[in-house]
Amino acid sequence: MWRRHCQGSPEIFSVFFFSPSPQTLTRLFLVSTKLMPFFSFSREPKRNSTFLAFGKYVWLDRDYSSSNNSSTNQSLQTFGKGSLSRSHPTWLERTRALASQSGETFLEHLTVGRRRQRRGLEEDVAGVVKAATALLTMADNRDFEEMRLDLYEAFYLLYALNAIVIRDPQQNILSIDKCWQLFSDCIPSFGVHYGVYHHYRSRGWVPKQGTKFGVDYVLYRPGPRHSHADFAVKIVPVGKDEDDNRPLSEMGWTEIQRISRVCAQVRKTLILCHVKVNGTLECPPQSRQPGIEIQEVIIKRWSPERNRERSVIC
Repeated sequence: MWRRHCQGSPEIFSVFFFSPSPQTLTRLFLVSTKLMPFFSFSREPKRNSTFLAFGKYVWLDRDYSSSNNSSTNQSLQTFGKGSLSRSHPTWLERTRALASQSGETFLEHLTVGRRRQRRGLEEDVAGVVKAATALLTMADNRDFEEMRLDLYEAFYLLYALNAIVIRDPQQNILSIDKCWQLFSDCIPSFGVHYGVYHHYRSRGWVPKQGTKFGVDYVLYRPGPRHSHADFAVKIVPVGKDEDDNRPLSEMGWTEIQRISRVCAQVRKTLILCHVKVNGTLECPPQSRQPGIEIQEVIIKRWSPERNRERSVIC
């Protein structure tokens, strides 16, 4: 389990590894007003999933005998992504809405509409209805869309919430130790990135991969899925020595300027997340010594023209 520990300033966040005992109350930290929807996992059966090293995803098992699988994904809420959707699996609902012309709008419909408008194409309503009906007929009106978790989401659901069971392709159950080892083999910086992921999840944010914006994570607020991310997080590892706060990776002002301009164009606030690793990250830990210390710096682009003082002193 991970425990939050503030050291004077709210900007500093330390993560401790320790072996939980029956008397520990650390899970109570998850029961807050922001995280209350996530706590429902304790009253629901665990979901089965399969880890595939190729692609670096954990795929949730689904019941294809059901004509509507969307209800089985509601318990995961802000976790995962559909293989045919931009976020939560909605392929079956989207296709049914197109075939019946019910007027229900999904995020993917808005994306297609913007692309059609940019290309100057007119909407072929009859052709869309015909294609959607053919797809439903071919799929026998069943949902065959897969739902996948990235490795950080999967480990959080397994380790922090105890909500899923992860198996290998041979259907052998993987322990927490084994998952940590396999995930670290796939992503050498898994420990550091998971520490940052857990940090923001525990504060009520929903971290998602931010590769297309040139950052490590983008942070969403729990709520409507049509909302955009508010923050973009760039992880900056720093020295491991006690008095060494120098970045381990070279990140000059040129790179910061590139990222900040991208974030400004997509209306996101850039956060430089400095991460110091004290010792070696292990799971489960062998001691109670601090593992990760996190310090955040918000970067905003300053424009002389837009931020010029309105009054001129003569």
